[in-house]
Amino acid sequence: MHYKDSGSIEDLARRCGYKSTRTFTRHFKRILNTTPKQWLFLIKKNEVLHYLQNTDIPINEIVSITGFCSMSHLAHFCKSKIGSSPTKIRNEAIKDNTVFQ
Repeated sequence: MHYKDSGSIEDLARRCGYKSTRTFTRHFKRILNTTPKQWLFLIKKNEVLHYLQNTDIPINEIVSITGFCSMSHLAHFCKSKIGSSPTKIRNEAIKDNTVFQ
């Protein structure tokens, strides 16, 4: 619920009622079969892809909506974690006619 407001795994654990990050991570992994860090990455990746592929929101606005501090941070995230630049991801979606349907 508050994953966007959490600046760290420690903060997320505290928001979920855990005093120990290790205990939080252990329970999280047992229940969701992934670590909190991997889960946050997947959520952020899916959110970025959603905005780039399914909306016409300008990329510079997607930067702030998704919690990146600059366009270069979003571009680095996309290139290193998704494999393409934000512009290329958007253009591929437009080419494939997946935007605005």
